[in-house]
Amino acid sequence: MTIRYLVYMVTDLHKQGLLLLRQALDNSTANFRPGQWEAIESLLIKLLQHLLKLKCWDKERERNQGHWKGEIRTFRREIKKALKDSPSLKPYILEIFDECYQDARTEASDRSQLAIDIFPFIPIGSLEQILDENWFPEYNHNHHGKAD
Repeated sequence: MTIRYLVYMVTDLHKQGLLLLRQALDNSTANFRPGQWEAIESLLIKLLQHLLKLKCWDKERERNQGHWKGEIRTFRREIKKALKDSPSLKPYILEIFDECYQDARTEASDRSQLAIDIFPFIPIGSLEQILDENWFPEYNHNHHGKAD
């Protein structure tokens, strides 16, 4: 077996597990609103994408960091509100965190036109850090315009 095949199998099993979790939570959620799952996933991807741009997009950081930080605060506030309104989303957001992070890496790469390898493969923070209004990723610029 190749590594790619194993990654594919783990990803597939993970997606199947998420579907089962979603069904179980749907059945147990009294104040569930249609579209909540997709909304929380979209917000998390956008939040992670902006944190990645803030950390890694050296060329645009100085010019855009104020805007990015404003967006980060907005996404954090919206995610926290959704979690407060529907606490049953907490296990779901924990389950989708790694997948959303990888999606955010891809989108950050696409939007910045930087190689995806510029954006760390391993998440830049825990979910708790990502949602902490006072936490921002450390910025390192050691690679001639490319951040660590």
